[in-house]
Amino acid sequence: MATRTLAQAPANSSAPRARGLSDIAIRNWFIIPTIVFLIVFNIFPLLYSLGYSFTDFRASTNEPANFVGLDNYRTRLSDPFIWKNFTITAKYVIVSVTGQVVVGFGLAMLLNREIPFKGLLTTLLMLPMMLSMAVVGLFWKLLYDPNFGIINYAFGLGNFEWLADPDIAK
Repeated sequence: MATRTLAQAPANSSAPRARGLSDIAIRNWFIIPTIVFLIVFNIFPLLYSLGYSFTDFRASTNEPANFVGLDNYRTRLSDPFIWKNFTITAKYVIVSVTGQVVVGFGLAMLLNREIPFKGLLTTLLMLPMMLSMAVVGLFWKLLYDPNFGIINYAFGLGNFEWLADPDIAK
């Protein structure tokens, strides 16, 4: 009574043979075009622009670019207007990121409990992430509109122009 194991199967058996591309080849077919796309459309323009930042290149003229070294950077970094804008941006980033983290964790902890309408609330909170940024921007612009925006109505502010006053950003 002889038993055959899989290793002893005859070479001409009807077992299916592996055909097609290997997992590594399939992975490369997907990854290589992506890497080429990123290099051509992201990294090359970034390096090209970095090279132009050391010249006095102007796109509006046909004059050749002359190498000026770090003069462009010295000029920009010595301008007090740039530092004022940098300070405003830094304040905005600190307040914005801190607020997003606090509100995000608070909502996550709230939605982790059993509350009424949990599914509806989760959907309403996730909806802006699923929509296009242009749609979300238009939505917020309409909320802040001085004539018929819901935020002015809710706070009783009348025709307060949230988006037109640059002093609000300070």
